[in-house]
Amino acid sequence: MKHIAALLPALLLSGCVSVPAVPVPEFSGLADNTCLPEAIVVAASFGKQGITAHIVIIRTPSFSHAVVAFLYPAEMPSLWVWDADNRSVQIEADFNSPTSIAIAWFRQTLRDETVISAEFM
Repeated sequence: MKHIAALLPALLLSGCVSVPAVPVPEFSGLADNTCLPEAIVVAASFGKQGITAHIVIIRTPSFSHAVVAFLYPAEMPSLWVWDADNRSVQIEADFNSPTSIAIAWFRQTLRDETVISAEFM
């Protein structure tokens, strides 16, 4: 009984941080430079589920990358970013600012990168 009582708060909180099911393309992570087609497939899937999403193209001094920023759940949306490497992470940023999204995503994924530019596709 003690064990159940100890686990109960964790079980209750786990429902608060659920994310939508993301159909990951079969080619996800299998080849270099597939982030843009993966982001397009995921954003289209979110759209079919009624989830508002933007594809964000991020450029740094060392690389370019495409991610999907999305609002979920609809009744009390939080801002999330999906990419093939990290899957979905919750961030705090302005959903209408690709630069704000990029900076917050780097911070949340512990990447020390400088955003040269970020734009919606």
